[in-house]
Amino acid sequence: MLTVLATMEDAFDLSSELAEVWHEAAASYGKFRKESFLAGRALLQRLIRVDEPNFILPKIDFDKRGKPFFSKRADWYFNISHSQGIIAVSVGKQEQGLDLEVVRKRPMLELLKRRVLSGSELEFLKSKTPECADELFFMLWTLRECLLKLSGRGLGGLESVRCDLDTMTACCPNSDEGFVKSRLITESILGKKGGKYWFSSFVPLFEEERLFVLEHGRLMSSDNILPEFCFKVQKSV
Repeated sequence: MLTVLATMEDAFDLSSELAEVWHEAAASYGKFRKESFLAGRALLQRLIRVDEPNFILPKIDFDKRGKPFFSKRADWYFNISHSQGIIAVSVGKQEQGLDLEVVRKRPMLELLKRRVLSGSELEFLKSKTPECADELFFMLWTLRECLLKLSGRGLGGLESVRCDLDTMTACCPNSDEGFVKSRLITESILGKKGGKYWFSSFVPLFEEERLFVLEHGRLMSSDNILPEFCFKVQKSV
């Protein structure tokens, strides 16, 4: 599987490579939605071209739960996530799941922790400093969203994902077996100054993840950006 990180601006700069039909589809959108729409699709096309140089992005359809897919290229699966000016894309020959979230202050964060996390996870966070606990919450959040997107269940049911920090295992209804790699990304990695992001991606069993960063219009191998956490995903029904 292939994964890439980019700034929204850099990904949008690739949109000239897209077929005109994509620009026509985005013509009526506002500035932010248009840039996000074209940036995600341009980055997706460029990433698949790592393995298939002449790939032209086909029509994207959505299943009944809203998960996007290529109806005419069923040999490729993909997932896209973006947060506060950063975008991530993964592609592969099996179902994909990934999530990206900026670490930030948000209203009623403590209430959200209690609603989403298990008792053992809350105890784990209590053993950390408040700043570290808030940061790690977003890791656990992206882990959940990654698995929910993988399973095609959308972003509802965050509480249904179970995570054991002692055994470093996780499970989600209808998910596949594999691993979730969670990385703490700083904007400096992408040539910017500023915030931190948690980035979690699902890697199927017996597959390797090749990670890239988009720099000056080129995909640069970034396998040296190692995960802070790696959870084994167990089969669940």
